[in-house]
Amino acid sequence: MTHPHPPVRRARSLRQRLITDDRGSMPMALLVILVGISFGALLLPMVITQTQSTRLVTSRVQALHAAQSGLEVATGLIRSAADTSPTATTGAGDPRKLPCGPLAGPVGDGGQATYSVDIAYYAADPYGHDDAWLADPRNKMICVSGYGVYLKASGTTPDLYVPSYALLTATGINPPGGAGSSPGRTLQATYVFQTSNAYTAAGGGSISFGRADGTEPFCMGVDKLQEGAAVVAKNCYDNSADAVKMRSWYYNVDLSLQLVQTKNDAAINTNLNGLCLHQGSPTIVRKCAAKSDATPTTGQEWRSDAVGRFLSASGSCLTLPTLALKAAFTTTGCGNGSQAYTAQPTVGAGAAGLGSKQLVNFGDFGRCLDVPNKDAAGDGSSFMIIYPCKQKLDLVDEWNQKFTPSTTINATKPTQVQWRTTPPNSSAYCLKSPRADKQAVTVARCATNDPGQTWTYYTTQAADGTELAYGDKFTIRDSANPGLCLGEGPARYDSSPPSYKVIVSACDGSPLQKWNSDPNVRASRVENTAELPFQAP
Repeated sequence: MTHPHPPVRRARSLRQRLITDDRGSMPMALLVILVGISFGALLLPMVITQTQSTRLVTSRVQALHAAQSGLEVATGLIRSAADTSPTATTGAGDPRKLPCGPLAGPVGDGGQATYSVDIAYYAADPYGHDDAWLADPRNKMICVSGYGVYLKASGTTPDLYVPSYALLTATGINPPGGAGSSPGRTLQATYVFQTSNAYTAAGGGSISFGRADGTEPFCMGVDKLQEGAAVVAKNCYDNSADAVKMRSWYYNVDLSLQLVQTKNDAAINTNLNGLCLHQGSPTIVRKCAAKSDATPTTGQEWRSDAVGRFLSASGSCLTLPTLALKAAFTTTGCGNGSQAYTAQPTVGAGAAGLGSKQLVNFGDFGRCLDVPNKDAAGDGSSFMIIYPCKQKLDLVDEWNQKFTPSTTINATKPTQVQWRTTPPNSSAYCLKSPRADKQAVTVARCATNDPGQTWTYYTTQAADGTELAYGDKFTIRDSANPGLCLGEGPARYDSSPPSYKVIVSACDGSPLQKWNSDPNVRASRVENTAELPFQAP
């Protein structure tokens, strides 16, 4: 008898055999799961570490960006401290508007990253100095918001109100914290202010005529900023803005004395040269001549002589006949009344410079290297001084400020030279280095075999033609000890007019170590940016 469904039975039999042979699959599955969990456990710390590392890198980058933003904010505020007065020189700054810091703020709208910036102002380059030097009040300028900066270093003249450098220390933080986050990053940079010999013309200074007893000198000024105004005695101690602008003068290369506040004012003088002191009795201010050279103008030429008087072209002296406020100045014979003056260095150097064979100090602008008391063999063998620059040395016996270089000064590259001054009826004396730090410079009979008499004058380039750093420009160095620079020292020689002894000291790039510096020798810039260890704000 034939079975009706043999294929079904064969299929069921095959399925049963397959089910019956599926042995050991559960242990294998458990093993695979165990291996997977083990690998996961091994990978988890690596993933966490990688996540934290990524977070750290991201946090450090964002903190760095925040610190950089802080530097940019501080730099922008410094550069925006412009003099906006109607008579201001184009591009001139106003130190009273400088930010004192600390500055702080967020980076961007709604961002979590923040910055903080500390600002410190200096007359000398702060780069490379230790913390003690940076904090020393003889180096670090005081900053008062709304009033500006000030430095009264021990024995240094003049008081400084204009910084040369700003040290910016910026810290960036990127919260929130947590594992793997950076606490922050700190950057430091030096902002170099643009300076120029011409900056003194923008501010000028006071010219005072003292009493016989040395108390309360009177300053030369005007009551009105208009042509024909009489020049009168003003209160030197009234430092209000209105008072200062009435008595601020600048001594130009044409030997005119310009009333600074009137410069660039077309309503006063269409040639924009303002008003100048004009000889006469009474002495008045008249429109300064329009010219582009140093040719003196009749009635407006004033020569500063050895005893501190202003002489007109005719030989008369600027005189304050009565020592009283509002007393009118006159131009009269020398030897009558009060004629000796004291000018702030910012009044300027007149025509003094390399062309007149004078060495004008840049930091104490208006003062020149001088053999004291015209005594080369005596006082000059002990020390040299900085003294108000005299004018037209060839007209009078003023050899003690005339230093003739032994060779022509190269306009750009360093020049090795002796600086020679020659008293009447005498052989030449040469400027001599003591060859030791902070020691007095002297003069001695010139000798080619004396290494202390050889100096190197640096202008703008090194010997190979590369541009010098600003701190090295217009310096006079001991050729045998190039780390020693000629400069004004802290020791006072005399108080009327203020004068100081000259020394060699470690070159620091300060204005007091620069001589016959060109205008616009230094452009503003940010330099020496570096990262410091994190400093919590």
